[in-house]
Amino acid sequence: MDIGKKLYQELTPKQRAIACYSAMNRDDQDEVDRLMGHAPRDGKHGQPILALGQALDAYNCFTARAMTNYLLVSSRLVAALSFCEAWLDAGGAIDNLKYSEKLAMIQILTPLSEQWAGVVKAVRQATWEWCKMNQIPTDLFSSPLCPLPMPKEKEEQGDSETLNTVRSLFDKITLAW
Repeated sequence: MDIGKKLYQELTPKQRAIACYSAMNRDDQDEVDRLMGHAPRDGKHGQPILALGQALDAYNCFTARAMTNYLLVSSRLVAALSFCEAWLDAGGAIDNLKYSEKLAMIQILTPLSEQWAGVVKAVRQATWEWCKMNQIPTDLFSSPLCPLPMPKEKEEQGDSETLNTVRSLFDKITLAW
């Protein structure tokens, strides 16, 4: 028996899933093919691969949505701040209607921007916790599989409602039958 084939066959289902996604992150399709081609046909190796794929999909979906909203709100906030600063630098009066509208927008958008930043942190934290609990390397949640890479260390807590929601979702993603 080929030693390489024997080693591939001895991988646990979880080890195989981690190795597959690590190879995908390296864009090493040959390694993915070898890992999958030498998997025992006992049916136990599919669940961890599917579960890890679900976790990656959930992380990407939630972070993409939250980052999109954060960027939309933040860009409008920056535009309003820039207008107000330029207005005052140009000697504009603070009782001007346009200035007042932009100032009101700043007061609305600042907490909204902070809220979306908290959502991003919460998603990343819940995913990080799931990885640690399941002994999954957090670097699997990096490019190219994840456009917004996971932090190497645990982040400060983000939005608590989002954190609890994402935790409950990740609790449903199991690596075993």
